[in-house]
Amino acid sequence: VVSSKRGQADVTGTVGRPMYADIGATQLGNSFTLAKAYKDVVHTASTPDEHSQTYSGSIVSGMSISAQYGQIVTGSFTTSGNGYKQEAPSYEQQVVTGGGTITPAGSSNPLNASVDVPVVATNGASTTFCIESFGITLDNGVSPQNCIGSVAAKKWDLGRASISITASIYLGDQSYDAFMPAKLSQVPISMVFTMMNSSGGYAFALPSVQLSFPDPSSGGADQSVMIDAQGVAKVGPAGESALRVYKL
Repeated sequence: VVSSKRGQADVTGTVGRPMYADIGATQLGNSFTLAKAYKDVVHTASTPDEHSQTYSGSIVSGMSISAQYGQIVTGSFTTSGNGYKQEAPSYEQQVVTGGGTITPAGSSNPLNASVDVPVVATNGASTTFCIESFGITLDNGVSPQNCIGSVAAKKWDLGRASISITASIYLGDQSYDAFMPAKLSQVPISMVFTMMNSSGGYAFALPSVQLSFPDPSSGGADQSVMIDAQGVAKVGPAGESALRVYKL
């Protein structure tokens, strides 16, 4: 299924599929090493060795993405490590001294929810109604094996991923038809959120979202009536991953 941006004609011709990762399909064989240095706190004046901490064996155990009108799209990631080390010189200084290079911090433009979320799709069709905000939260369900005599976890056991969705949607004819039948019948719907600008971006595809929300009602005079939806994502009807993340 191909969805075009709002206000644009339907996509035709050959369409390529970008790189993607399915939640639960692949367990990376390698973990990350995270290093944090304090460039304005050095060990001695004569030898400017930066103080730092290095956390080895780190894996990403959860993430949260939030898009709100008028704000920068924000994301956070939870990592779990199995070791630490305090260093001076810092990890970065050691890499450079050893002849290696450090990739500089990214300088791409941040994503703005007001203009950089071109496609939101439900059940394979681009939405025409107004969505004020949405959020996706993933908990990978990993648990540590903690052993006596070891300061950090020895390994991680894989659990079941938990994916939750929130969305604030203005009530209208199209939004009512898109969400109310699914709410009343508890039939899952598919949802796709894209966010991109000239520097690239991401798309989040959820093939089966179970939604629940109170019946829309006015909060008072001169207030918009909203659908404040919450839901969980599950495996798709054909066994698809509950969450696929595309790199655009």
